[in-house]
This record gives sequence, C-alpha cells and structure tokens, in this order.
Amino acid sequence: MNTSSPNAERTSSTVANANMPLFLFAGQSNMQGNVDPVLFKQLVNILVSHETDPTKIKQLQKALNSWYLNYQGGYARYAYNPQVSAMESRNLVAMRNNGLINAKFPQPPINNLAYCTDTTDPAVPLAATCGNPFGPELLFSRALAKNSVNPFTIVKVVEGGTSLAVDWISPSASNGHPGPMYQQLAARIASLRNDPQSIHQNCDNSNACAFKAFVWFQGENDCFNESDATSYASNLKHFISDVRGMLGDPNFPVVIVQIGYWPTTLPYGAPVIQAQADFVKNTPNTTLVTTADLSQYYHFDPAAQ
Repeated sequence: MNTSSPNAERTSSTVANANMPLFLFAGQSNMQGNVDPVLFKQLVNILVSHETDPTKIKQLQKALNSWYLNYQGGYARYAYNPQVSAMESRNLVAMRNNGLINAKFPQPPINNLAYCTDTTDPAVPLAATCGNPFGPELLFSRALAKNSVNPFTIVKVVEGGTSLAVDWISPSASNGHPGPMYQQLAARIASLRNDPQSIHQNCDNSNACAFKAFVWFQGENDCFNESDATSYASNLKHFISDVRGMLGDPNFPVVIVQIGYWPTTLPYGAPVIQAQADFVKNTPNTTLVTTADLSQYYHFDPAAQ
C-alpha cells in the first residue's frame, strides 16, 4: 500500500489549529470494514507477544494462510496468496515496532484524542467499533494521534454494496436527483451547521469543529456492468465537486482510496481503477492511496485493513 500526492497541499497546520478537526469518511463495505473479528484478535495476540520479530512474522503468515484455506469451509481459497500474506505480516510487525499496535490495541482511548461515529449519534472514543468491526479509521487514527495534540473525530457515512452510479450519484451528475447515500452524506455534512452536537458533544457551535479532509473508498459495485464503469470518471468528478461545494471549499483536501486487487477480476474493474488514478492526476489537492498489493479477498482481511 502506498500513497501518491502530485497535487496535494500540506494541511497539518490547519488540522493542528482546529479545536476539533473532523475527517469525513465515505464509501462501501471496505470503508465500513468487514473483517473477521476472530482472525483480527489472533493477529493482535501474536503481535503483542514476546516472540522475536521473525517468529511473529511466521506466526502471522501461518494464521493468515490458514484463514484463507479454511474460512467458511474454504470459501476464501480463491484469494489465497502466500506472498501477500508474507508482505502483510512483515508490515504488521513494522507497525507494532512503530508503536501503532500495542497490548491495548484497539481499545480506547488513543491518547484520549480519537473519536468516531458511523451513525447519526455523537462520536465516542474510538475502538474497533466504528465499522464491522473496523475499517480504515482504526490505523488512520492511531497514526494521526502519534503527531497530534488536539482531539479529532472521524465521521463515517458508509453502506456496503452501493454504487456511485446509483446510490452515491450527486446532484450535478443526475439532473438534481441525488442517490440515497449522497443524501445521507449531505445530511451529515449539514448536521455540523444544524445540530453540531450530533457529531461530537464538544461541537457546541459550528465554529468549534471543522471538516478538514474527505476520504473516499468505493468503486467495487461499479465494476459489474459497462455503463456504471464507463461513467465512473464523470460521476466521480461531479461527486467530489458537489461534496466540496457542500463543504464550502472548491479545493477541499480529498483522499481517494483506490479499489484493490479483487475488482481486477471483475468484468469492468479496469476502467474504474483507471478513473480513480486519472481523477487524482488531474484534480488539485487530492491524493491516491493504492491497495492492489493487499488482500485479494473481496473484503480486505484484518491485516490489510
């Protein structure tokens, strides 16, 4: 996994100056985070053990490979790849050594800084409970908390099995008839102005909290038919433009998490993947996160998340 940001501007100073920075996350099931909690706990227990790093890597790899070969009677075997498991295992140990995973992981608080909500309820201290049971917000928060002095909140609007062509379609791409997930996203953005404490109890007025970046992780469901895939580039351009309009900044920072390996096996995965890369290349203040080297399962495994 890596990021490229040819047009990205640094936003660390603005984040640091906010009383309560808000990070808006949206997308489908991999943004929600559909991971096996049993495997997740097994991996964490290995990571926090007193074994040597090489032993941990071997044990992690064995646990991942065993899961792929046996999960639901072998249903996940199509995604079995020992090279990917080895790479994920090495990276997990590196994260452990960098302080991102410890004996208290993933229990709150993370330096008493990280909060999250994936409903219309106010944010709570972040554990592995802001997804199913967690998505990208878990490591995002731990990485941000290492270098942050202020509390921050992640606001998630997610629904598995949704498409940009229908569910997330924005007003400018649909002649003013946005999809239901776009409407949910719009309502959550508006709640900062209309009912700020519905996001966090400390957002007692609209000036106390501020959205600082938007992270989009979606696209798998647009890979099944040609029409949705070929329109993805245009739909994404309209979608981000409309979201930035709601947030009041035409250059609002945007992170596009590119869909991973599994969509490459779908009939029209390639044009969606290319559309995401082209969008970042041609759009200021955006960043692309590539994920094709991670889990080949349609839902990222716990190590990939």
